[in-house]
Amino acid sequence: MKHVLFKVVEGKHNDWKSWCEFLCDRQQEAEETMREENCVYERSVIFERDGDHYMVGSCLYYGEPKKANLNIELNVKHQNAKNDCLSKAISIFEGEFLIPPTHEVLYEFDLR
Repeated sequence: MKHVLFKVVEGKHNDWKSWCEFLCDRQQEAEETMREENCVYERSVIFERDGDHYMVGSCLYYGEPKKANLNIELNVKHQNAKNDCLSKAISIFEGEFLIPPTHEVLYEFDLR
């Protein structure tokens, strides 16, 4: 499994949380777009450290990952939310990521 660490743009952590709630409300549609991308698992985890907020995005693909179809409105909105709320990736790591109790899972879609 691949994990990407992002710093949340200052003052945008509630916007990111709201976006994740929106995705959860549209879970079926989100999962359909994941299938198109060969993504079978996706999760967003947020946490705070020293007054800054961070997000770890996790994903797992079966087969070759495909780019998001930007003809689908949900994918465009997701890309816009990421661009608005998240900085560039700080770190990329693979393997198991055990979530500490201080971290909050905002969404987790598992198609396996």
